[in-house]
Amino acid sequence: MQKNNNMKKIILTIVMAVVAAGAFAQDYLPTIQEGTQAPEFTMADTLGVKHSLKDFRGKYVVIDFWASWCGDCRREMPEMIQLYNDFKDVTIEGKQIEWLGVSFDFDEGSWKRYLSTANCPWLQVCGMKKMKDSPVAKKYGISWIPSLVLVDDNGVVVAKAITAEALRKELVAKTKVMPLPKHSETRGTDIMTTLSNRRTDRQYEARPVNIQDKADILWSAVGINRENGNITSPTAMNRQEILVYVFDEDGVGLYDAKSNSLKIVAEGDHRKLVADRQDNFNDAPMFLVFVGDIDKFRMPGDHARGMVFADSGIAAENVNVFCAAVGIKTCIRATMNVKGIQSLLGLTENQIPMLNTAIGY
Repeated sequence: MQKNNNMKKIILTIVMAVVAAGAFAQDYLPTIQEGTQAPEFTMADTLGVKHSLKDFRGKYVVIDFWASWCGDCRREMPEMIQLYNDFKDVTIEGKQIEWLGVSFDFDEGSWKRYLSTANCPWLQVCGMKKMKDSPVAKKYGISWIPSLVLVDDNGVVVAKAITAEALRKELVAKTKVMPLPKHSETRGTDIMTTLSNRRTDRQYEARPVNIQDKADILWSAVGINRENGNITSPTAMNRQEILVYVFDEDGVGLYDAKSNSLKIVAEGDHRKLVADRQDNFNDAPMFLVFVGDIDKFRMPGDHARGMVFADSGIAAENVNVFCAAVGIKTCIRATMNVKGIQSLLGLTENQIPMLNTAIGY
């Protein structure tokens, strides 16, 4: 009984911390309203050249309000740089995403010295005013830094955040693209130990699959592993006809091996379509659905379908073996709501969900 009470206290503490963090983020967001015109301003860069917000019209721009004296800003900067690099080649409705750093430094030397070592790749400007004295801070309602404001190509505020992680979610929602980190190159046990550990699991913890595991799992399935574009799983006549979709609590994404990203094709939690009638899989945090594109195989008949099914099985087994090597739980399954998945994803009658894999910890 005491053990259960202690566990309840731990869970309650975690829930309260999550709620408090969400309330904190909401309280400290810039007060400027989404849907309103972003106030204009003009400031000088490190060379004294002046830049205005209107210079970015026709593009989306992330305005990063920060200062070199701000500890939270410095701690967040590596994540900001990673976020910039992840989305620098991604567009929103065909519009490029630019970044503009607006500093509330009031000592020019400190500002320039920090930037000389920070390797920050986007344009930086500063008005040399403390945040409390800055007209720009007042116009945007900045009470906390870092603060991030996303402005669209018409100069309208469309999103706000105070962390790189929160901005990443906004950019994923706007671009319908989730960039993935590079796959790990040295990870897991040797092949004989891996095969000894390979098993099927049907119970999972509720926590989501982290982004690095997700990237490694997808690469193991159908990732590019050679300069000629060939992939990790063999396919008959190198047709590469297997499409891999990720289903998790946030939505559904199609893996694009060339750009190493997920193309968001459906929002919301649709995992029940994959779990289908097997309720014991309802708690699986992630499914991969392997779709065979018969048209891409370019051969008619049952033999072709058999080859596509076999190629799906090979990709699924790649995932199974990788997960065994790193201690992630999996179960390869055939049960799923095939018609429901086809309808959700807008698949043709020749794009057939063949297999799926439940994945978790």
